[in-house]
Amino acid sequence: MYKLPERDWKVVKKLHPILLQRYCQQVFKDVHALTEGDECDYQAAYLKLYKLVRDRNKNIGHLFDGFSRGQATMMIMTWKRQHLITEEELAMFSDETQTAVDVSE
Repeated sequence: MYKLPERDWKVVKKLHPILLQRYCQQVFKDVHALTEGDECDYQAAYLKLYKLVRDRNKNIGHLFDGFSRGQATMMIMTWKRQHLITEEELAMFSDETQTAVDVSE
């Protein structure tokens, strides 16, 4: 298994709270979209909201829990798979880490 260099672990620690905020912001956008429009059925929207929050709660755990250096490479891969991390942010990692993340896709 790939051992994340210290330099890249520092990048992960820096990005973790930024990406968590980005994820939560997207959840709020999704929540807002449930009641957009003039003819919103609020009961149906409530049921969708319940499912959305339940699903996103599971996903946030998968994306951000278990924050450790040993899990960091897997976390980066998951962030990339979920389109949560930008190309510019990925470029902050060493070439070795970028290769490890790309190979594992």
